[in-house]
Amino acid sequence: MSVSTLSNTITRLQKEVADIHHKISLETKKEADCSSRIGQIERSITKNTSISTLKSKSAEIQRKQSEIAKIQIKKAALIKTLSTKEGQLLKTKQDLLKEEERERK
Repeated sequence: MSVSTLSNTITRLQKEVADIHHKISLETKKEADCSSRIGQIERSITKNTSISTLKSKSAEIQRKQSEIAKIQIKKAALIKTLSTKEGQLLKTKQDLLKEEERERK
């Protein structure tokens, strides 16, 4: 492969890695927001809370916990993709160094 092709590939992979990092940070923010909402709901429950209100708040907490589980699954998939892309990036950088060395000789 030529040096320019490898350089272009490295640039593309670096952009993909940055995009994945951004997606992970967005998912982490969603997760934190859900956890925060669960905390708010739990703090709003008092000994004077009616049974019907308690049931609806419990249902909302369960929905938020389910949402957190889905977010964690999505984050795990993104982290796996990130690992793969970083591996490809490292290999391409090594290939570029070898190609530059070969051209110097």
